[in-house]
Amino acid sequence: MVTISLIPCLLTLRRLGSVGVGTIIAAVLVGTVLGFVTRLFGVKRDAILYPKGRISK
Repeated sequence: MVTISLIPCLLTLRRLGSVGVGTIIAAVLVGTVLGFVTRLFGVKRDAILYPKGRISK
């Protein structure tokens, strides 16, 4: 997410522009929260998305 934000800023503005500490903190927090939610609901999510017999090999 940070890399995707950095590349257009560097290409268009020739500097970091609006990509700063907030963007990096947001990326870390999104990853942390997503990992936590996946640990809590991962098995239930997989059971809903991939019921037995629907998994392609």
